[in-house]
Amino acid sequence: MGSGEWSSDKVRSVSDNLLRFVSAARAHRFDPRHERYSRLPEVRAQLDRLVLDNGYVFLLPFDQILETATYDFLEYPHSLHADFHLALSRATGLSGVVLHPGVAENYRYGDLARVPLIVKLNGATRIPSEHKDESAPFGEISDLVDLCVDLGAVAIGWTFFHGTPMHYENQRLMGNVILKAHGRGLPVIVWAYPRGQRVNERGGADALCNVADAVAHAVAAGADMVKVGYPEANTGEVRKKAMGSYRYVELDSEQGLRWVVNGPLAHLGVVVSGGPKITGKKFSLEEKTGAIVRAGADGLCYGRNIFQNRPREAVEVILAAMRVLDSHSRTGKTVADRVNVEEAVEFVSRHVLQP
Repeated sequence: MGSGEWSSDKVRSVSDNLLRFVSAARAHRFDPRHERYSRLPEVRAQLDRLVLDNGYVFLLPFDQILETATYDFLEYPHSLHADFHLALSRATGLSGVVLHPGVAENYRYGDLARVPLIVKLNGATRIPSEHKDESAPFGEISDLVDLCVDLGAVAIGWTFFHGTPMHYENQRLMGNVILKAHGRGLPVIVWAYPRGQRVNERGGADALCNVADAVAHAVAAGADMVKVGYPEANTGEVRKKAMGSYRYVELDSEQGLRWVVNGPLAHLGVVVSGGPKITGKKFSLEEKTGAIVRAGADGLCYGRNIFQNRPREAVEVILAAMRVLDSHSRTGKTVADRVNVEEAVEFVSRHVLQP
């Protein structure tokens, strides 16, 4: 056994202890009304606006118009317009919609202006650059935060790419955004995503070790809530390529998410992305939602699985996920049964822009 390698007894001992840790209930559930959560009452009040009556957060991200490019909208061109996303959020009672600054300024009007807003201050694209997988702000941080206040935003969104060549610059910008936002009473939700060559060499963007480390950086910077991807199981080749002690322990995906929730996140809020549209029956979106909730996460941030559909199907996907949340309600209250499907479809269809 080489220096630094673990003995079989240590592997067994650490694995047993880790399994007990991830199997335990979360010590402090996300509750923005509790002073444990933040020293800033304004921040707590804003975050509480995102919590549905069943105790969960459910966001619809439309920042993907840049991050997945317009290619993902060709099959369902109506989803290229923010009206569709705002109407979906309004009709089904989602926690809020994520928009970039210019879209937030130009598309929220009438009854659509009542949808809670998260303004995403930076965005990545598929345009090749010297520093691949980077996300740049749309302007000066102070000006952007002021705009968020003027728009009546509930929160600010920021993408942090952990592991890229511009890692430390993006980390500095993230800290600056959080300080400025907190100074104006706004919480910050950080999209904590591993990216870059070194990340790929260590199991990939969805490897547990990389997901957990990205989250730890966001927490250290002062994030109020973190959006994460659903981690791959820490087994097989992923485990062999993992960093440090992750090479010695095996966890399935749900256990890995439990580690992220119970470990680096502690009592902070966490929402989990839906990832690419799920089309197969091996692991349905409802099953994924159930695994996310069982792992102790605080909600969902589903994009392509919702908006890559016609209005009726999009409404039905949202309500199916909501019913899973309701079945694990933290308050005893439910929300999906308050939505009339036909009325919701009619409302959304009325706001779909046709050529």
